[in-house]
Amino acid sequence: MNEFSRRNFLKGCGLAATISLTSAVYADTLSTDNTVLKKKFNYTHLIYDETSDISKSFAKSLKAGGKAKMLKVDNDISDIYFKLTNSLKKHPNSVITGLSSYETFFVMQNLLKDYGFVLFHSGTHTIQNGAIKHEIKTSASMSDKISKSLKSKEWQRNLATNLSSFVLEKNSHKFELTTPNKGEQESIMCSWIMASKNVKGAVI
Repeated sequence: MNEFSRRNFLKGCGLAATISLTSAVYADTLSTDNTVLKKKFNYTHLIYDETSDISKSFAKSLKAGGKAKMLKVDNDISDIYFKLTNSLKKHPNSVITGLSSYETFFVMQNLLKDYGFVLFHSGTHTIQNGAIKHEIKTSASMSDKISKSLKSKEWQRNLATNLSSFVLEKNSHKFELTTPNKGEQESIMCSWIMASKNVKGAVI
């Protein structure tokens, strides 16, 4: 009787150990997968408009400490068109961003879609006399940080800081925000991030 109880006890311990080990391995796998999904990345290209102080300020702030190739649009988008398309042929898994004029964003969006790129963040910043209206579509995990940056005095620099730590997640969160315009020239600017679907860690 004692031998039978001892045998059952050992079997029970072995089964418990197996379950515990399996659970640990499974937990590690999930942890690893989540790490991959939340992986940060480096921008490969940074687009900015030479004629816009806001765009240049954003580019300068985002470039600090980064390795992105800066492409300047000086009135004519064709200045960078061939440089970018040639670069994409060599490096198809690129991540591109900018705070640019609406016209530059429109051309970039259509160009990059032809290469299978996805829009992970987009913001329309309508700068009028007295106010700036921000219409944002971004990832849920970044929405609070982006909202705070837009409320600051140097919003374009703080936006660049937050987008420098952006995670490529689906742009499932929308919000609108109106802030004071403290002397900026009337214009429509667009902040955006587009990346290849094949970038490791991207969640579409």
